[in-house]
Amino acid sequence: MNKPLINELVHIKSLNLWSDKLDYIQKSQSQSLKEVFEYTYSPKYNYYLKLHEEIRDVAHSSEYRFPDDRWVLWKTLARNLTIRKVTDGDAINMVFNFLSICSSKEKYWYTKIINRDLEVGVGPHGVKHLWKDIIPPINIQLADTYITDSGMSFPLDMCLEPKIDGVRCFIHIKGDTAVAISRTGERLYHFDSLLRNWSFDGGGDYIIDGELYNNSWENTWNSLYTGDNAQDLKYYMFDIISKNQPRSQLYS
Repeated sequence: MNKPLINELVHIKSLNLWSDKLDYIQKSQSQSLKEVFEYTYSPKYNYYLKLHEEIRDVAHSSEYRFPDDRWVLWKTLARNLTIRKVTDGDAINMVFNFLSICSSKEKYWYTKIINRDLEVGVGPHGVKHLWKDIIPPINIQLADTYITDSGMSFPLDMCLEPKIDGVRCFIHIKGDTAVAISRTGERLYHFDSLLRNWSFDGGGDYIIDGELYNNSWENTWNSLYTGDNAQDLKYYMFDIISKNQPRSQLYS
């Protein structure tokens, strides 16, 4: 992460109005800036950890003495964390080793990326305004009202259930990893942490569609976006979808 890119992030953070921040980013047309937001907010990436500990500065490795070299190294690290090539203590050590070769300013921004919040006043909502390909739109089937005397009919292989006033959630399972995504395409990170306790067969690539609920809409929202009582969330599955596997195989 080179100095001009860091300066851009600092400048965006300094702007007071949300519209001014978006206008500046649009006019910059910086691919590197877009990549920073993508690694921070795209549902394609998940690093499965939160950083709190301060990392001490050490001498830069001669192999990665230039910021652009460290940016290339970061891309490899981000992929390895996302696909769970390294996990738990090994993942933390790898991240700490990477941060130890970064400058103080680089370290600050890489930590923000790993924690999935740049804190510059342009979150997922702003990202969706700026770029259509970072947080993809999701078209979903919403609940509809059934009127008993309307003449509506249903096929025999359909079931009905009461509407749950929770938060719609898609769980993308690929191999032995899973990520939770909202109907607006944003990662549900607090539920992500609970998914680590789930077990998967390790061979699939499919999506579960359902609703997260914690006794009320307000409790559900707080659990998902603040982490309060996230362990009490329940997941109600509506459907399971795969491009490659027939439904009969998935249901079994």
